[in-house]
Amino acid sequence: MGRLTSPQKKGKLSSYTGRFLKKEFPLSAFPVDLNQLQGYKVDKFLTLKNNNSVIAKLVKEGELSKYYVAPLGCTIGSFVDLEPLESPSSTKGLRISLLRSLKVGTCVYNVEFNEAGSKHMFRTGGTHAKVLAIGPKTIILVHKGRTIKVNENLRCIVGVPSAGGKLLKPLARAGHAYKKFHAKGKKYVRVSGNAKEIIYCPGGGSNKRKRGINMCVSRNAPAGRKYGNIAPKRTGKKK
Repeated sequence: MGRLTSPQKKGKLSSYTGRFLKKEFPLSAFPVDLNQLQGYKVDKFLTLKNNNSVIAKLVKEGELSKYYVAPLGCTIGSFVDLEPLESPSSTKGLRISLLRSLKVGTCVYNVEFNEAGSKHMFRTGGTHAKVLAIGPKTIILVHKGRTIKVNENLRCIVGVPSAGGKLLKPLARAGHAYKKFHAKGKKYVRVSGNAKEIIYCPGGGSNKRKRGINMCVSRNAPAGRKYGNIAPKRTGKKK
């Protein structure tokens, strides 16, 4: 058996690709002219394996179907609303609007990254932005205490994504946590070096949790030996 390298644990630089990484259908981007979405209505709700939100399938006779993240309160049969927003609380249905026509305090998601409209922000459950201030040619959004300046001509969906508290719920099984981190290229579970074999870590290789070597190493040590206290000024308790 070969060694378990860090890139293989992350799911990168290997030939294996999990089933949960595949997409059934891509999420749609906003068209150049928003009036093209007039007449679309919500046909049904779908779920993606790599997205924790509910996807709304929009249909129109004689046109291709479109897929957007459904907001809270959206129902089957509701039409896409392109009218200007009257109040921050009026967020029923799938309402698509420009940022400049919104009022302070409005919750938005699926915001365009730039005017090209190829990338979008805040599309998963538990993430949304709120309009904090309106300036000349710019809109200031706040997300998790961080402010973002964006162009006023960007399009967005008004409301909060479905499954709004999904990120706050605990992972009930270790297998779910593994799939979550493996899809994002992160290691799971992180095993301490003291519990590994000696071939995987310099501090392992014993039945007891005992450090068999000095844990103070030079800052210029090679990659395989650079483990433990790297160039410490002092170690141990202060007397």
